[in-house]
Amino acid sequence: MDIQNSAIAVTGLTVSYNSRVALEDITFSVANGAYLGLVGPNGSGKSTLIKAMLGLQQSVSGDVYFLGKKRADFRERHRIGYLPQKISHFNPYFPATVREIVALGLLSRKMESGAEDAAVENALALLDIDGIKDKLIGELSGGQLQRVLLARAIAGNPAVLLLDEPTTALDPETRERFYATLEALNRDMKTTVVLVTHDIGTIGKYASQMLYLDRKVVFHGGFNDFCASGDMKKYFGEYSQHVICHRHD
Repeated sequence: MDIQNSAIAVTGLTVSYNSRVALEDITFSVANGAYLGLVGPNGSGKSTLIKAMLGLQQSVSGDVYFLGKKRADFRERHRIGYLPQKISHFNPYFPATVREIVALGLLSRKMESGAEDAAVENALALLDIDGIKDKLIGELSGGQLQRVLLARAIAGNPAVLLLDEPTTALDPETRERFYATLEALNRDMKTTVVLVTHDIGTIGKYASQMLYLDRKVVFHGGFNDFCASGDMKKYFGEYSQHVICHRHD
């Protein structure tokens, strides 16, 4: 594992709740500019892994590195964007506009006021929400709110973007637009994306790599490798394996 040249590196990460092991000896790395789909069954530890990586969940053992530095020594927190799973925890009646919410993504950065304004405007334009920037967040649809929170996460131009099941509350059309936006961020801005999703049948259309988690790492690699793996054929069955990989007509 080349930690120094990885966007993310996780080594030997173990997390327990009340003597129950939630994650065991998780080790993997994500290259700079990669797009990783993090999938697995309910209760497999996907959200726990993201929280443990960010230091929001205490781990029993293991290390996490961002951009070549151990998390404890990593000082450029603005380079890590995070969109949590539960947007229901976000108070929709808070008297703030879309623009003000997006600007919160710059709190960890020291910028001149002009540069801050430009960063916010760029994020609004990228997510195609500049037309609603003066609306109160309580006036937004679920899809609009999700795009606002993503704009907040990317306003600081992060090198790494972690998203925990961001599409669960979106209708199919909005979900496709959201995936297209992430794909553009990864392709055009070279943002490293880690997307937690339950939608294992779709992620192969967008991501370059997959990590299948079930308290342990079951598979980590590219979709061509997944498709060719005899072990994954036994694990998922041939039909499901090829549906997941999206490498066949």
